Amino acid sequence: MGIFDSFKSRNSRQIKNNVSSENKDKNQAPGVCDNSLDTKYTPEKISTLGRRDIFVFGSNLAGHHAGGAARVAFNRFGAVWGQGVGLQGNSYAIPTMQGGIDTIKPYVDKFIEFAKYEKALTFYVTKIGCGIAGFKLNEIAPLFKEALVVPNIRLPKEFVDIIGKDNEEVPNEDLLLHSHGVTRTFADLVIARNNEVKFRSPDEVISFLNQYFERFKRNGDDVAFIAVRIFWNILHEEDMFKNGRLDVDALNKHLFEFPSYSSEVDKAYDSYCREKLFNIIVYLNRFRKYRSSEEILYDVNRSGITHFSHCGPNRDYLMSPIRAGHGYPLFYFERFLKENWNKIQKADGILDSHRLDELMFNRHKRGVRKYGLEAVLSHDYTPYSCWGAFIPKSIGSGPVYIGLEKGGYAISCGEGAGPNHIPHYLEYTIAAGILETDSRYECIRGYFIPKDDISLPILGTWRDAGIMEFANLEEKRNFITDLRLKRDTNL
Repeated sequence: MGIFDSFKSRNSRQIKNNVSSENKDKNQAPGVCDNSLDTKYTPEKISTLGRRDIFVFGSNLAGHHAGGAARVAFNRFGAVWGQGVGLQGNSYAIPTMQGGIDTIKPYVDKFIEFAKYEKALTFYVTKIGCGIAGFKLNEIAPLFKEALVVPNIRLPKEFVDIIGKDNEEVPNEDLLLHSHGVTRTFADLVIARNNEVKFRSPDEVISFLNQYFERFKRNGDDVAFIAVRIFWNILHEEDMFKNGRLDVDALNKHLFEFPSYSSEVDKAYDSYCREKLFNIIVYLNRFRKYRSSEEILYDVNRSGITHFSHCGPNRDYLMSPIRAGHGYPLFYFERFLKENWNKIQKADGILDSHRLDELMFNRHKRGVRKYGLEAVLSHDYTPYSCWGAFIPKSIGSGPVYIGLEKGGYAISCGEGAGPNHIPHYLEYTIAAGILETDSRYECIRGYFIPKDDISLPILGTWRDAGIMEFANLEEKRNFITDLRLKRDTNL
C-alpha cells in the first residue's frame, strides 16, 4: 500500500468515526451542520459549513487530497479521494498543480458557470493555488474577476481587493485629451487667422470668431462633418479592438494621425472636433465597455453629438465651442483680450501670436510645473467661496479651478458652482442620457449605479462631479448598499 493509499484509508476511517449518529443524513461530512456560514468573504479558516455551503479548494488532477485546503476538504467537507475536479460532498475541487496559470483558468471558468447554475448553493473559494502550488495572490485572483458579480460565490477579501484594484475604472485624465480644448481652440483659430489678416483690436478678434461659427450655423458645418466621417471610417480599422475591447491608443493614433483636408484656420476647429469625439467615446467606454464599432456608433447617434447639417442651416449643435460652458469660455477669452491687448500687440499694433500664447497658456503651465498648483492658486488666483471657484486675477490667463470636497481641483468651463464645475460636463450629460436605458445600470436618487458588475463606475449627480471615486471596492460597495437601503426604506 502506497503512502497516499494509506493516507486515504486512515482519513476514510476518521470520517466514518466522526460522523455523529444524531445526523439525519448518514452521508453528511463531519464539518457540515445546520447553520450556514453566511459571511461576505471567504474566512481565513473554515471548520464548519452549512448544508448548502460549498468549500472550494485547490487540488491536483489525481485527487490526492494530502495537504493544505485539500486535506481540510477531505477530512471535513466530503472531498473524494481520487476525484481532482468538480463537486464532491460539500466541496468543489479546482486543479492547480498541473502547470501554469493558463492551465488553471479553464477550471475556474467552469466552476463559475457551475455556480451560476447552482443558485441554491453558496460557494466559499479559498486561496486556491497560493499554498503548495506556489502561485501568488495577484496571479490567481484575476482569474475570479467574473465571480465578483455572481451572488452565490464568496471570495477571499485579498482576491476582491486585487480584482477591484485591477478593474476599478478610476478617472484617468491621461486617457482624455486637452490640447484642443475650447479656449485653446479660440486661440488657435485667432493665431491662424492673424497670419492672414493681422488683427488690430480685440473687437476684430471677437467679430472674426462670431462670424466663423455663424458660417457653420448658417450654411452647414462642413468641418465637423468631415471630422465625424473620419471618425466613422477609422472605427472599422482592424486594430481598433484588441481582445474584444476598444483599444483607446489605436483610436487616438488613427483619429489624430489622419491627414486633415482643411486650411490652417479650419484645422484648429477640426482638431477640436476630433478631440471632442475622442473624449466622449473614452468617457462612455468606461461605462459601456465597447466591443464593436456598431456599439460605439449606436451611442454616438443617440448622443446627438453629430446631429448637425453639412448642407443646411444649424440652429444649434453640440460640437460648437461657442456653446460650451454656457458661453463662459468665450466671455473670458474676450475679457482677456480687452484687458491685456497692450501686452499682446506688437509695436505696429498688430496682435502678437507668441505673446497671446505666453500670457494665456504657457506662463500658467510653467508656474504649475515649477511651484505646484496650490502655490499658483495662492499667488495668481482669487478664491470665491460662494462659487467654490478659483478665478485668475487676470481673467483668461489660466483656467477656472474648482476645489473638490474629496480633495484636489477640477477645471471648470465657467463660473464655478453649478453644472459647469463638473469635469467634462458635455461627456457627463451624454453619459447620463445613455445610462437611463442601460440594462446594467439603475438610477437611485440621481446616481447611476451598476446593478451587478461592481467594477463598472458610478455616475453621480452634478454635486458629486460626475464619475465618482472611491478609495477601494469596499467603500464603493457600501455606498451602493446605503443608497439601496435609503430607497427601500424611503429615507
